[in-house]
Amino acid sequence: MKKRLFSIGLLLLFAALVPLSGIASKTAALGAENATAATALFTAERMQSVLAEFIGDGSEGNDRADRTSFRDGERAAAAWLEQKLLSYGYTAEAGYEDSETPLQRPFTYAGEYNSQNVTAVYRSSAENAPQILLTANYDNLHGAIGNLRGVGGAGALQNGTGVAILLALAETLMTERPQLPFDVRFVFFGASEVGLIGSEFYVSEQMTTNERV
Repeated sequence: MKKRLFSIGLLLLFAALVPLSGIASKTAALGAENATAATALFTAERMQSVLAEFIGDGSEGNDRADRTSFRDGERAAAAWLEQKLLSYGYTAEAGYEDSETPLQRPFTYAGEYNSQNVTAVYRSSAENAPQILLTANYDNLHGAIGNLRGVGGAGALQNGTGVAILLALAETLMTERPQLPFDVRFVFFGASEVGLIGSEFYVSEQMTTNERV
């Protein structure tokens, strides 16, 4: 029952993209064509698989349980997310084509704490299309940062579950290539567990005027 509800919830998330854009009349055409593919990809087993892949198996070089804000684990997780999105077929946006980390948007907090957001966009077929923003934070508080004390082992799933949902949807869009009248931008925020810092930096400094959110 839980698996069924989980799949239904994810299907509703996918379907919600349509009415939000103001094109409810096209729901049947878009939804009917993609419902089968969405059902196949958005299963509890699929979500568990993506989540397990994101966290890693604990071996050297494949352990992302500790993604404490501003630490090496967070940077490693950002690099993994970037490579995963690139493998789906997402590409660098204008101005980032020559960057070694084309999907990452680094920032510095309080002059000394470094983190990064990771972003990729699925382009619609419409010119100057609006954007729907889908986000999740990927860091956690596994260890200690300043006065904040994490507990080893705690937070491995926070917010890995949200990351898994966004990754599954990002892969679905690139696999099925639906013709949408809006762009879908995915943003994975860093430095969230210490005060929503990544999302604040994104809105105040990294979001461009042409995103039309």
